[in-house]
Amino acid sequence: MATTRPERAGLPAASARRARDDDELARYPLRQSLTAAPETLAALRRSGLLEWLTKPECCLLVDDEDRITICAAHEDALEQAVAFIMQAHGASVKLDAPQVHGVPDHQGGGPLQPLMFVRAQVPRAHAAQALEELVRRHANVLENDLQTDCVVLRAEVRLADLLGYPVFLRELTGGTAALWIWLLRYAPGRA
Repeated sequence: MATTRPERAGLPAASARRARDDDELARYPLRQSLTAAPETLAALRRSGLLEWLTKPECCLLVDDEDRITICAAHEDALEQAVAFIMQAHGASVKLDAPQVHGVPDHQGGGPLQPLMFVRAQVPRAHAAQALEELVRRHANVLENDLQTDCVVLRAEVRLADLLGYPVFLRELTGGTAALWIWLLRYAPGRA
């Protein structure tokens, strides 16, 4: 799938992008924009890196002419795309802070926030700390399954609360834990 440009027919870019966000981009709740000098952006476009990084199951890059927005399904997908871009272009690219993107509630409530499903397979020695961190992040722990050499944790947690958990778990376990995160649904924010 190629990078996407906003439709120009009758709608300004921002309006086209908002309309697209509500529909096709809803499965990518984590966003990070990058800006650079026009010649750097042109080099990024020519290199094919944007198309190569676009993987519909986890990442979409949106080219809005003066910036490129990485739309990711989860934090690991965002980290991988950023790492490749920074390796290729380094200091010539400026990254904005990652943003959690909600969707409008068409029933008239406030914006709906991404609720993620988390499955972590953690060595027994680190399971208690991994679980405590999920609870600290307001996770609804669905399962704490003790297996022979590991513990499998399953939980639902808002993406905004989950940011940084993959790095925490990697550092806690020395990279021995396995972590899967995916968008479960959009839900009303906490009161």
